[in-house]
Amino acid sequence: MVVAGARALGLLGAGLLLTGGVAPASGATAPAGDSTSTDTGSEVAAAARKSRPGVWWYDAMRLGDVHEKATGKGVKVAVIDIQLDPYVPDLRGAELSTGTDCLDNKPIKYWRGPLASHGTAMTTAIVGQGAGGKGIVGVAPDAEVRFYSYDQNPQNGGYECDGLLIGRQVDKAIAWGADVINMSLGVGSGLEEPVARALDAGAVVVASSGEVPDGTPRDEQLLELPAGIPGVVAVAAGTSKGTVWSKNPYGDGLPENDWLTVTAPGVDTPLGAFRQDSTWVLAEPRTGTSGASAITAGAFAVLKERWPEATNNQLIQSVLHHTGRKGADGGLAYDKVQGYGTLSLRRALEVDPAGYPDENPLLMKPAEAIEAFPASSYDQDTSGEDATADAAAGPEDSGATSDSAQQAGGADETDQAGQGGAVPWWAVALGAVLLAAVGAGAVLARRRRPTTAPPRPEPGTAVHADHEPTDDRTAPRGS
Repeated sequence: MVVAGARALGLLGAGLLLTGGVAPASGATAPAGDSTSTDTGSEVAAAARKSRPGVWWYDAMRLGDVHEKATGKGVKVAVIDIQLDPYVPDLRGAELSTGTDCLDNKPIKYWRGPLASHGTAMTTAIVGQGAGGKGIVGVAPDAEVRFYSYDQNPQNGGYECDGLLIGRQVDKAIAWGADVINMSLGVGSGLEEPVARALDAGAVVVASSGEVPDGTPRDEQLLELPAGIPGVVAVAAGTSKGTVWSKNPYGDGLPENDWLTVTAPGVDTPLGAFRQDSTWVLAEPRTGTSGASAITAGAFAVLKERWPEATNNQLIQSVLHHTGRKGADGGLAYDKVQGYGTLSLRRALEVDPAGYPDENPLLMKPAEAIEAFPASSYDQDTSGEDATADAAAGPEDSGATSDSAQQAGGADETDQAGQGGAVPWWAVALGAVLLAAVGAGAVLARRRRPTTAPPRPEPGTAVHADHEPTDDRTAPRGS
């Protein structure tokens, strides 16, 4: 389906661009599996693609440089979320299609306004086209996205589909041939078997780790599902300063395999949002692990295009081995705050993942994965290529660690448990300095498992990990 006509752009206060003019009515039906493209050709769209200035995570990830090597072209990404408005300026030119709903396999309806805010923002993080330099260019702007809704009637309150029904959407994504599946959501049980099928089918499954409720200790909070399912890339949120979000769950000392994987940009990340009057605010900042998950999913799509012969397991291996954090033998390192470290797409692009074992390290406890996959497990000589890549990257990608210094400022967004690790590359790239204390032996230390763990959400619930922006621009986010 080709969307006719252009959406008008209006300027409203403080340089904020909002969508205006003609838009689809809420609940407009899109034929299932139909492609939604708002440009006459991908080459034209790519040539005109430009990011809004000052998008910190785009600049820090050096996506301009990354996109000279790969843009996710030819890679299929499934986004499972609430609702989508494909007509926002950020998505004009993106290759989008829809699946069917989770209840009765009817065509998914497009929505406009706050009910579609979350899903539209997550899709923008992956395949945003830049809105002519006024919006967001996603991590994998040339990827093919198919959107699967789990709530066809969001106006009714609550969510239509529980974990079991969302599992149907995962199975549809598998049948479509998804290379990457992003789920920026949290549910009760019901996704374990569909996720296992997705992994077996060769997909990388990425999910937001969740949010710690006020008054709950971070090391007593379970990761949300599906992030807590073995094999899933569970993503935590980081700040532009290189600190970690104060509401990231650790999952420490809780059920086996309840472990963070990586940290990615997720605090005040410009992605866009609908306001209550149904206008789309270009590059509106959002906070939470939802955006961090979508950004990470986009990164896997870029890696898949760059290294198409690599398996999903090898792509995960590559991301974990190229966070900049190194263990004693030069292999993997882990702590409960950042997982295996911070996402570094630019570094991972340089080395062919096919040299890594075709095994998913996320099916193991971190201590087991560190032992099983040392640096020597890579069976190709990449010393020259890696060294060249590191030299070209400069000191901002050095991944150097500090053992004793304190973080200056940002205490509400910084881990205070003494479990920090490498300086996230994006913080140094932006001129920030992260100095986190690393205690001897803390990387693999785990507290005693509590007698009773906080319960996961019951089936039938779906709780997003981030906060919808409010009309009050001064309102604190993530609090």
